[in-house]
Amino acid sequence: MRFESLGSMYVAAVAAVAVLFTFLDPDSSRGTSVPIRFLFWFLHAGIGIALAVGVTRVLSRFAWVSALGPWAQLSLAGVAALAVFVPVSLGIETILLPTEEVAPPEESPAGAFLVELLEAGPIFLSTWCLLNLSPLVRMPAHREPPSAAGVAQAGMAFEVPAESFDPERLPDAVAGAPVPTGWLDRLPPAIGRDLMSISADLHYLNVVTTRGRALVLGNLRDAAVELEAVGIQVHRSHWVAVSHVRRVVRTARGWTCVLSDARVLPISRRRVESVKTRLGTGFLVEG
Repeated sequence: MRFESLGSMYVAAVAAVAVLFTFLDPDSSRGTSVPIRFLFWFLHAGIGIALAVGVTRVLSRFAWVSALGPWAQLSLAGVAALAVFVPVSLGIETILLPTEEVAPPEESPAGAFLVELLEAGPIFLSTWCLLNLSPLVRMPAHREPPSAAGVAQAGMAFEVPAESFDPERLPDAVAGAPVPTGWLDRLPPAIGRDLMSISADLHYLNVVTTRGRALVLGNLRDAAVELEAVGIQVHRSHWVAVSHVRRVVRTARGWTCVLSDARVLPISRRRVESVKTRLGTGFLVEG
């Protein structure tokens, strides 16, 4: 399942974790009333997940992190976020838990940090892994994009002739614009550098090139800004390279963008005009 909005996933995850631990009643919150216990875990989950996503986005800006591979990226982001979260967790406990449940005053800050790290670590990291399990399991690091023949056999409603694309329709600044090297450094060399599309999946990006695809940490909005010279964001979850657009089609369900490998990506209603302006009306087809 792909969440169209990170906000929806965030709210659902926080609520689910809070309810789960409220009824499981772990040692950390044992002895408190149900409302306090729920608030305790809601704050832990809400702040913890927000910090983890924030740390992940910061790390995604470094090429050496993207080169580690999705599972290594996930582990690094989780551990880094845990270190940032521990002081916050101690603060929540100080405010909400009975005095006798909090670390004794004579304990040093370093000792309290270590104890909280060992206690909160397993829950924090396991929750983080579960939240990221779906995109990591569904998307292998490398996979060949579907061929036009394969898509047609799968039942696509229309075929897209290759000659429907006219590079001369593209602005000169787009046709010859180089892709920013810094962004390309995030991609595994095996999939090449000829970008076709980028799709958001939580805080990961599913990057498709003419040679394959890969999953990397990143934010689609940031990627769209950095790659504006060579492509356009057609949906809050999808960016496409202009040079690989073959058609923009209007159907009963709305606007879609057909790429050179025959994949079809949706165009959100609020982005239709910007897509028309960027690609030109010669690409528009009534389906």
